[in-house]
Amino acid sequence: MHGHKSLESELVVVVVVVVVIVVVVVVVVVVVVIVVAVPPLLPTTTTYNNNKDSVHEFNEFKLLWTFMFRINVEMIKKNLTST
Repeated sequence: MHGHKSLESELVVVVVVVVVIVVVVVVVVVVVVIVVAVPPLLPTTTTYNNNKDSVHEFNEFKLLWTFMFRINVEMIKKNLTST
């Protein structure tokens, strides 16, 4: 019975990790869609002039996200190995 219980707790950890990853992915997708879709929809000429700047900002933003994602992955790995 004890073996079954530890298996259940590990399953819960896996489910939590999966849910966290899914939430992060959804948030990233939503933000990317907003960043990509909103500027062209704005009916101002300044957005088109600033397109290069927004692309540059978007690249920095992607770098930040990948950095954060790597940290999250490392933390998850540490949590899984420590238990």
